[in-house]
Amino acid sequence: MSAWTLLPVLLLAPNSVQISEPAARRILGLAIAFPIVALLLSPVIALEIHRRGLPPKVTQLQQLSEAVEKAWHVAAPTPLMFVGGDTDLADSVAAYAPDRPRVLPGLPQRPSALPGEKGVALVCVASDVGCVDRARATASRNPRSQVSETQLSRRFFGIDDPSERYFIAIVPPRDARP
Repeated sequence: MSAWTLLPVLLLAPNSVQISEPAARRILGLAIAFPIVALLLSPVIALEIHRRGLPPKVTQLQQLSEAVEKAWHVAAPTPLMFVGGDTDLADSVAAYAPDRPRVLPGLPQRPSALPGEKGVALVCVASDVGCVDRARATASRNPRSQVSETQLSRRFFGIDDPSERYFIAIVPPRDARP
């Protein structure tokens, strides 16, 4: 949007462009008014975007990260070091989690590559059967693994987002005791 606010300056810059003084004042007035109008309309635009809805994977990422961290710390006394599963969800959990875990791309597609000494949290959208099946297979390799589902929804100015169910598999470190 900042490029659009500079357009009038660009139009006034070349010497070959001759603009009358009244036209220049109108252009300058528009250049001043447009950002102010955009700023005043931004709350209405934000509410309309929320009302129309964004995908839950976009709006619930911080809540999901909190749920994964909570599940991890119930199962293991150590910090969460690795997160995998759905790559987008794993990236988001890593971004929001206070433990700052590393993302293991491709998990749970390669269960043999699981870092057993550190453990891992696997996160999937519950409706993604392939991801959930691979996460369950990976979790089954450790008898102390815990699996759960959580349903999340976000509320914004009294308007609820669509809810989404997430599958969380916690594979604790081999030597950790809760």
